[in-house]
Amino acid sequence: VTSMMAQGGDYVLMEDGAPCAHEGVDPLTRRALVKLMLHAGEDPAAREHVTGYFKLHPDFVRIARAPAYPLLAREGGRLTIDTPDDLAFVEAVHDRLHARAGEASLSDLLLLLEREPELRAINGHVKQKPILPSGGLALIRCDGGGKYGYGHVKRMVALARALRDRESIGVLFALHGTPDAALPIRRAGFETVMIESHDDLAALIRKQSPDLLLLDGREGPSRGELEALRRDIPIVAMIDDGSDARLAADFAYYPPVPQARMLDWTGARTVPRIGWEWSLLGLNPHLTPVHAMPARPTLLVAMGGSDPMGLTLRAAQALTPLDAAIRIRFVIGTGMADAAKVAAQLVSLKGTYETVEGADDLAVEYASTDLALCAFGVTAYELAAFGVPAIYLGLTEDHARSASAFEAAGMGQSLGVASQVRDEDILS
Repeated sequence: VTSMMAQGGDYVLMEDGAPCAHEGVDPLTRRALVKLMLHAGEDPAAREHVTGYFKLHPDFVRIARAPAYPLLAREGGRLTIDTPDDLAFVEAVHDRLHARAGEASLSDLLLLLEREPELRAINGHVKQKPILPSGGLALIRCDGGGKYGYGHVKRMVALARALRDRESIGVLFALHGTPDAALPIRRAGFETVMIESHDDLAALIRKQSPDLLLLDGREGPSRGELEALRRDIPIVAMIDDGSDARLAADFAYYPPVPQARMLDWTGARTVPRIGWEWSLLGLNPHLTPVHAMPARPTLLVAMGGSDPMGLTLRAAQALTPLDAAIRIRFVIGTGMADAAKVAAQLVSLKGTYETVEGADDLAVEYASTDLALCAFGVTAYELAAFGVPAIYLGLTEDHARSASAFEAAGMGQSLGVASQVRDEDILS
């Protein structure tokens, strides 16, 4: 506890290489426990072992290191009671110490085991169940940050949670992009390795031997490169990929947008899955709130995690004539350049404007809004899942085509490519 407090940690482990015979004493902060409940409450390791989750994911909370404690600086062996043989061991130790339950100290027990090591044979054959998930390993390769935005990362974190929490599958991320995009991945409790090239991905696959490879990005491996990779991977799946690389995958998943329906699968062994039911959202299911009735008509403006085209300020200028009775909230994305400056400019444009800053998950906002204006992307899918009608601005022609499927399904209205849309069109 002293080490944890002195180092400002949330959990404590021994210094590397320092032995310590103890069982069941794990100091942690309330902050660490709350984070564990919110972000890993359904994880099998967290549910069964609690603090064992921190050992699997050392970046999840800040870990302090304690020096060796002389009285217990020994390898303790197996001291827990999980089986009848464990109970027999504990009873034998207490009998040799001539002590009743609670009378012998752990240091007394360790001294006895040094004198009579044969006692360890009573339960030495018992194998502790590992903390690691037993369902295999999934490697997720995705783009994120900078020019890629954060949509791929958001939905892959949601998928990773499902694999971990519902299927007991371990997940490792191979992130191509900028380091800031790794922050929400690590906050969710997943190890992340930054990669810069296909060779980096191939080396990671050779090292980790994953059972499943998932690809979600705009600059992934080519068809030939993926054909070579899949020789050592049982299952390869691609998300929303229109390149020829999809023909080397086992499965490919798409929403029912026009581009997906036009893809040619001739000669491919790939199984395509196309439909709204295959659309991935970027929401944390454990944080999804119930719908709330806003006190005033509320408009949410969300232009993506990085807003590379500066649509947030443009929308703010276009919407200034709206009646002040309408509550307008602007999402300031976590990767937005000059985010603080943009937020200040918004408020200066109109005193009733409100900002939403630093949010990885917008479920609370979706649950309390009547209408949204958004850049087409993962946000559009999340709004649709919450039943919030939206007005879509496409960053590209491809985005605008995808948005047309949402319009056809009655989920909202597409204004087309943002660069071709007038402010008057947004306001009307």
